Amino acid sequence: FAVTNTVAGCSARFTINNFSKKKSLYMDGMQPLVYSYMDGSGWQTGACSDVMWGQSRMTKKNREPYSCLEFTYTFAFDGDCVFFAYHFPYTYSMIMSVVHRLESPPFRDVVRRRFLRKTLFGIPLVLLLITDWGPDPPPEDLDQMEGVHPALLKPGIVITARQHPGESNASWMCHGLLKFLVSDAEEAVKLRRDFCFHVFPCLNPDGVIHGNYRCSLSGDDLNRQWLEPHPITHPTIHCVKEYIRGLQSNSKGAYACFDFHGHSRRTHIFFYGCSFGEGQLKSYRLQLYPKLVSLLHHDVCYEYCSFKMQRSKASTARCVVFRDLGVEHTYTIEASFYGVAVNPNLDDPSANEPNVFTPQRLGKIGPVMGRAMLTLFRANMSRGPRALRRKKAQSRLLDDSGDEADKSCPSEPEEASEASDAASSDSAEALALDPAELLLTVKRDAELRSAEGGSSGGSDSCPSADNKPKEEQARFRSIVVARVTTSRDAKRKSLKGRPARPKAKRPSSAHRRLYSSQASPTPTLTNIEPKVES
Repeated sequence: FAVTNTVAGCSARFTINNFSKKKSLYMDGMQPLVYSYMDGSGWQTGACSDVMWGQSRMTKKNREPYSCLEFTYTFAFDGDCVFFAYHFPYTYSMIMSVVHRLESPPFRDVVRRRFLRKTLFGIPLVLLLITDWGPDPPPEDLDQMEGVHPALLKPGIVITARQHPGESNASWMCHGLLKFLVSDAEEAVKLRRDFCFHVFPCLNPDGVIHGNYRCSLSGDDLNRQWLEPHPITHPTIHCVKEYIRGLQSNSKGAYACFDFHGHSRRTHIFFYGCSFGEGQLKSYRLQLYPKLVSLLHHDVCYEYCSFKMQRSKASTARCVVFRDLGVEHTYTIEASFYGVAVNPNLDDPSANEPNVFTPQRLGKIGPVMGRAMLTLFRANMSRGPRALRRKKAQSRLLDDSGDEADKSCPSEPEEASEASDAASSDSAEALALDPAELLLTVKRDAELRSAEGGSSGGSDSCPSADNKPKEEQARFRSIVVARVTTSRDAKRKSLKGRPARPKAKRPSSAHRRLYSSQASPTPTLTNIEPKVES
């Protein structure tokens, strides 16, 4: 939000009352971000004082109190416009500016764009297809092409982001991965040659445009609707689920799925994965990729990774894509809203600046993920589905001699602006690990974690407030589709058993243009930087 018509030297105390979670990283030193037009220094942390997270006077229906955030800011200029944000913004206008940039040279040689189903607000779902199209590239408009292009029959890797619209750090990580995949780096060229990347940069454009934190325009958490998504109230989730199902009908199918998210109560970047059952060898194989990424990048914490599939998460994208659609390598990548460490000195907000996640730092996960894909996924595909030589792996897993000690995480790789310069000598050592040795390390980590009582699993261990019965969720839906362009019988069948809802007018075209044109200032990245409108 923004404050205008400011007075220099005036201090304002802000109180946001209706947070649902009892704990937050604001308790550990995280600060709201501030942007002043007249200052011109960009988004800044540490500009607020007396930041407090505590119990609110407002209560929920069950009489449980909400949490509130309080902070003070002193305005430095008269007549200034000052923005406040939870995290570095990544608006829908910025998403579309990146999409349009990728459609122009030199990126359009490897990128094709499609518009799929429209949302409740009439916004089309964007799909980016990134691969090596070969000597006979398809037309720019894939809908005009007859048949299926051979490049689309490669093993697919699906990438999604912004199911929760307030998690803008998810878009910054996805931005870094996109930037790497379209680059001239040797690893990116090899990945495009062997895989086709299906990227959905924004699954909840309605929520992003309207400023929601977690829900869509229908009032639903989209990451709890994957089990039975409704084609009208959850059109993007229904479309993407059917799209992945269609990929699975291909002979090579979808090989992996990555879903980017943000986390409000933990530090670092970490993974949530799936499991075939505790103690099974194929379950340990699914943990190889997060383990390798943690060895390549010091911002990724393997100790925070969780591979449990709780009942409360049965309707999330991760569990549904794994169980119902059969994509084994399915991961949720969570990035902290704060950084890699809490502030040891809460009285000095600047003490923790080296550990805070910035857009540039979040984007560096992209090249790391790409190199890990090249090491594990490409090798597995080239050697068949049983790539890890079962006999060799099992013999090492059963060997208790302990001569292969667990390797500690190497030091931070060298920072570089170009994706091709992301490698370092330390990470090269991790890439040289034999898959069977890495599997042995993963097994030992799992056994140690089980002996210590297991990982808490972050948000998985504390189900969010939106895990309610469908009857209770239906009462909170605020907007529905007033007109369905199907026959009367089909409409009755699709809405059978659903509670009656008040009719709502469809937003006008002028209303849509007003919201879609709004954008807030943001830092920029090179190569495919988002374009910011005034």
